[in-house]
Amino acid sequence: MAKRDRYRDRIKLTQSTAGATKKAKPAIDKVKKKRLGFLDLPGEIRNMIYAYCFEDEVQVNMTPNAHHTLEEEKVQPRTWASAAQYERPKLANGDVSNNQRSNANRTAAVNNSPSLQLNIIDRGTAVLSIVAVGKPRPPTHPEPRSIKYKPYRRRHNAPTANPSEQPPATKWPTSVGALVLTNRQIHSEALPFFYATPLFTFETTNALLRFLALLPPHKLAYIRKLQIAHTTYGDPVNPRDDMWKARHERAWARAMGEAARLLTGLQLLRCRVVANERPLVFGMGVGWAQALTKAWSAACQRTMTPEETRKKGGPEPLRVEIAVQSAWVVKGADMPNGHLRRALVELHRLFAEAVRRRLYGWSEEDAMVEYNLVKFDKYKRLSERYPMP
Repeated sequence: MAKRDRYRDRIKLTQSTAGATKKAKPAIDKVKKKRLGFLDLPGEIRNMIYAYCFEDEVQVNMTPNAHHTLEEEKVQPRTWASAAQYERPKLANGDVSNNQRSNANRTAAVNNSPSLQLNIIDRGTAVLSIVAVGKPRPPTHPEPRSIKYKPYRRRHNAPTANPSEQPPATKWPTSVGALVLTNRQIHSEALPFFYATPLFTFETTNALLRFLALLPPHKLAYIRKLQIAHTTYGDPVNPRDDMWKARHERAWARAMGEAARLLTGLQLLRCRVVANERPLVFGMGVGWAQALTKAWSAACQRTMTPEETRKKGGPEPLRVEIAVQSAWVVKGADMPNGHLRRALVELHRLFAEAVRRRLYGWSEEDAMVEYNLVKFDKYKRLSERYPMP
C-alpha cells in the first residue's frame, strides 16, 4: 500500500507540473509578430512620405494645343518682373518709402551687367544711379518636369474607332497620380499634396474657366501655383468687330474674378500678357491690367494678425510675377540697332513691374515713376526718333 500511495503521489505531481507548463506556454505563444502596413504608421510619418513623393515640381500644361499665344521660347529674356528682382525703394534718410504694402524683396537684382537703381528722394523726386550687381546664382533645382494634358475626344459618328486616335496608355510606375488611386484613405490624405505641388499652366481663359467649373471648391483650395497666359485682342480693322474685342476682355475679367474667388490657397500667380495693340501703348488704363488689379489686389494686400503670424497659420500675401510681351521683343525682330532692342525689352519689364506694384497697393503715379523716368530720361533720344510704348 505504501508503494502504491507513493506511486500515486508521483503521478499527481507529474500531472500538476505538466499542467502548469501547459498553462504558461500559451502566454508566450500568443505574442505573434504583427506585420506593419503603410496605414499603420503615424500620420506625421505618412505626411513626410507624401511630401517626399511630391517633392519635385511638375508643370501641368492644361492647354498644350493652344498655338495662338506667342511662345515663350521666341521672346527675348528678361521680360519678367518679380519680387526677387527689385529692392524696396528707400528715402534719402534711410526710411522705407510710402509704398509699405509692396512685398518686393530687399535683395538686389542679379544679372551680369551694371543696372540702373531707382533712388527716391521724396514723394515726387527720383533719380537713377548706376550700380554694379553680382553674378547670377546657379539654379538649385533642375527644370520642372512637364506634363501635357490632352483630353481624348471620341468621334461619335465614326463606325469604328481608329487605333491611332486612341489615348496613349498611362505609365503607372512613373505617373504622378498613381499614389492617389491606391485606396480611399490614401486618396484623401495625399490629395492636398497632389494639387499643391504642380504649376498649373493655362494658355486660354476658356480652359481656365472650364477647369474652375469642373473641380469642386475643396480641391481648388489646395492649388498653390497658377500660370495664365493672355493674348489681347488688338485693334479691330472693322469697327463692327469691337463687340468681339469687348467680349474678349469680359472673358478675361471673368476668368480672373473666378480664379481669385475659388483659388483661396493660391501662393504664386504667374501672368504672361501678349499685347497685340498697334500702336502699343503702356498705361494702367488698359483692360487686362484693370481686370488683374481688380481681381487680385485683395490677395496681394492681405495681412496676417499677430496670432496668425505667431502660429504661422494665416494666409500670406500672394506672390505675383508678370511678363508683358509683344512683337517688339521677339527674338530676331528687325530693329535699326541693338540699343533700341535692349530699350524695348527694359520698357516691357518696367511696365510689368509697374502693374505688379499696383497690385500691392502702390498709387498709379508711384508705380509708373520708374518706367516714366527710364523712358523719358534714359531713352529720351530713342523715344524722339522711334515710336516706343
